[in-house]
Amino acid sequence: MRAAHRLAQRVATRQASAIAPTVGQGVHGAPTHMLPPVSLLVEAPDVGAFNPPKRLLMGPGPGNAHPRVHAAMALPQIGHMDGAFLQMAEEIKEMLRYAWQTKNPFTVPCSGTGSAAWEALCANLTSPGDKHLVLVNGYFGLRHCDMASRYGAEIIKLEKPWGEVFTPEEVDAACAEHKPDMIWVAHAETSTGACQPMDQLGDIARAHDCLLVRVPRPYRRHRRGARDASAFYNLDVIAAARVVGRREERDAATPSI
Repeated sequence: MRAAHRLAQRVATRQASAIAPTVGQGVHGAPTHMLPPVSLLVEAPDVGAFNPPKRLLMGPGPGNAHPRVHAAMALPQIGHMDGAFLQMAEEIKEMLRYAWQTKNPFTVPCSGTGSAAWEALCANLTSPGDKHLVLVNGYFGLRHCDMASRYGAEIIKLEKPWGEVFTPEEVDAACAEHKPDMIWVAHAETSTGACQPMDQLGDIARAHDCLLVRVPRPYRRHRRGARDASAFYNLDVIAAARVVGRREERDAATPSI
């Protein structure tokens, strides 16, 4: 309402200028010919305070944050050069090095969307010439084909009509034929709602000595038993350890320019 009041004052000043032409400017030095007429003034909307309803988010993303996350977001803000922030950042880096079992000092968290995490994964796990066996049954499979090809990967598409899923036998046969470095699968293909079963895919990746990458995880997988969830979390890491060693041997044999 204050803004509308100020505009009204300017309009009144302009009207006074019409009576006294020697006054060529309105309030705060604004040229009177640039002020809108009273008929064009818009009242400020009364929308009230933002109070979102509580929802149970069951999709692959976004999902409900843990109450500890909400509590952390309510803590006082500090600057990015504050000593307390720098200490916290170092502690986070140390925990990340433990989680990923690396001694690389340049292990840092990066804020971003799920697609940003996907891009980071693709950039870090793809070397020019790597073969990516991409299970394409929707939009996100095609998106990975485009993303990985920009990093020099050789794309091998295993395609199904949108909405259908792949059998372990189909994936195993494709691995035997193409010898990929990576199997990429959309666990929850949100463009169609199809949920790709992950049973046996970890064993197939190990048998063919390749990395298994799954994007993203459906929410309902978190609701299953701890033993089953543990198997789903571990298969990616176990499959990754072998392909990284093979890539290091290959890169060591490649002369640098």
